[in-house]
Amino acid sequence: MEPELSPAALLEAITALHATVRSLQDQIHNQGQQLEELKAICKETADLVSNKDQGGTQAQPGPLTGPITPPTQLGGEANTPGTTVKGNRLQFRRGRGTQKGSQKEPCNTPRSLSSLTPFDSGSSIKQPKMELPDPYKGDTRGCKATQWLDRMLLWVALHCDQFNKEEQMVVWILYHMTDKAADWVLPIIGAIIKGKGNPPTTILALMSRFKEAFANPNAKRAAARKIATLTQTTTTSEYSTKFCNLMAELDWNKEVYIAQFTRGFHWKVKELLSTKDNIPNDLEAIIAASIKINNTCQENEENQPKKQPAKSLATVATSTSTTTQWVHLLEDPNYITPEERDHCCTSGLCVKCGQKGHGIKQCPNGWKATLKEVAKFAKVFGEEEFKVLSPHREYDIAIDLFPDAKLSPGPIYGMTDAESKALKQHIDKELKTGKIRPSTSSAGTPVMFVKKADGSLRLVVDYQKLNKVTHKNMYPLPRQDNLMAKLRHAKMLL
Repeated sequence: MEPELSPAALLEAITALHATVRSLQDQIHNQGQQLEELKAICKETADLVSNKDQGGTQAQPGPLTGPITPPTQLGGEANTPGTTVKGNRLQFRRGRGTQKGSQKEPCNTPRSLSSLTPFDSGSSIKQPKMELPDPYKGDTRGCKATQWLDRMLLWVALHCDQFNKEEQMVVWILYHMTDKAADWVLPIIGAIIKGKGNPPTTILALMSRFKEAFANPNAKRAAARKIATLTQTTTTSEYSTKFCNLMAELDWNKEVYIAQFTRGFHWKVKELLSTKDNIPNDLEAIIAASIKINNTCQENEENQPKKQPAKSLATVATSTSTTTQWVHLLEDPNYITPEERDHCCTSGLCVKCGQKGHGIKQCPNGWKATLKEVAKFAKVFGEEEFKVLSPHREYDIAIDLFPDAKLSPGPIYGMTDAESKALKQHIDKELKTGKIRPSTSSAGTPVMFVKKADGSLRLVVDYQKLNKVTHKNMYPLPRQDNLMAKLRHAKMLL
């Protein structure tokens, strides 16, 4: 029975494994450079032979000396690929990429990973460089965690010729998990080394275990909720990208995806897509067609001539109609010349009345002219008429209280100094005009102030408690559409 390994021995074994993999990477890099040099020598030799008048057998360059694995400083030994590290049951043989003429894939490599590697180990084409993702610390979960795993799988797919077994790929990915994630990895590595339990030894098994631990458990529910409310607010390309990202979390059928994707279209794209004779029944074809429609619409908008801004009548007077309009402006009693307007602005005067202390929007004075259509109603809109109460008539509205109703005083709202001053001015004004009179009743109604758009204060009386003990004056109200129908032929609204 083998003794149980301590964490220190596990760490030493993992460090040796990392050094071995680094050694394999260095060998691959050196051999790639040698292959480039060999290719250049062969080309130069072929050029020299072609320049000779008499042909002969072309000399084949001999094999170059293979790269030497640099020693690793572990216990004074040089651990090369193929040697077994003490305490580690995983043996790394010499990488197949370092042997001449080897074009085989790693053993048991998944189809999805081997098919992504376009270069074999015997090819002279230089492989693209891909930076190794940073170690996963386990502090972020959900989408970011699965994105890290996807990047690691892409890196392994591009460098799959450096691994002999799929189990080595799994160990390589587990080795790049630190901090909180290392607490989850340590029992798995121990089970792999001891050969006990059921540790993940394939990429698919690792993906399943990783997502169970670090993926969002409610990702499918959240994706379904987001895709149901997703609509196109920008370009169709961006909309389709968001839709496909959410679709990757779901397992719906094709018809539901198509219905949901077309439902979120912008109305213009949806309208133009419906005009096609043969609407495709494939989601990818619909995405391509909608992107093409959106690009065409954007191109048409960019090619449309820009509208010229309308010319001002006050500065341009080149036609007869403009001259007539200019005369009408001069005859208007409310017309103000640009010079007068500029003078009022620089002097801080109101453009409407010429007084200081307020602007044109806060001006209490009316315009000079009165429309002829409302001239006969001038008395109704006058200030003097407003100061007088209307006479009593037979249709005066009464306030009928419930029997034995008690009028309790309401709450007292706090006021600022400005509001208290405004309230006093309002009471004095109403007492002077006779609209209100002094009262000694214990019942009262609270009041408050709200600000108007022009900054002044509006008095608000809180009649809620009075309304609770009052008989409601209920009667049928006319329909809104009937009232609006009476205004169809109106030309002026007061």
